[in-house]
Amino acid sequence: MNVIGLIKAVLRNMNEKDETQTVFELGGEILSYINEGYINAVVTKLKPVKTVTCESVNSRIALKDIASDFYEISRVIDKYGIEMRYSRNSEYLFINDGIYDVEYIFIPGELKCETDEPIISCAFHYILSDYATYRMFLKGSKARQARGEAFLSSYLNGLNKLMEAKRMKIKNKFGSDKNV
Repeated sequence: MNVIGLIKAVLRNMNEKDETQTVFELGGEILSYINEGYINAVVTKLKPVKTVTCESVNSRIALKDIASDFYEISRVIDKYGIEMRYSRNSEYLFINDGIYDVEYIFIPGELKCETDEPIISCAFHYILSDYATYRMFLKGSKARQARGEAFLSSYLNGLNKLMEAKRMKIKNKFGSDKNV
């Protein structure tokens, strides 16, 4: 589902008409809530990764040099394909001098255009509209807030089912590992 489909789903959840005028009036606020739920779902559950080659100089790599969409380091691999140990603080990744492949969890860009689609599986796009509906209902009376709780529950249940891609290892009878 693209952004306009998500916005219209939120309006239908709220029993509003999904006409052009209503989308125009409430679309910006709804989109901000969709993005809030989207970034939370991706970073906490999906954890997508990218790899970038970095050079360690003076036993450190500046985190700001990794990428602009950097969130957390997943692992560091040397030129032989061996996972390396490292330490880090808020500014640097500390590792022996050399060239490494740094695998990191990234934060996807916000959804902006009407045709943008989330990177999560389309089977879970509904959780984004449910989260935005919950946030829209928070502004109302106690009865509206109570209605919103059902959408929060749906979001959290869907979030629990959303699986992150895990690396698996196959171990043969001779004891060597192969990353899949």
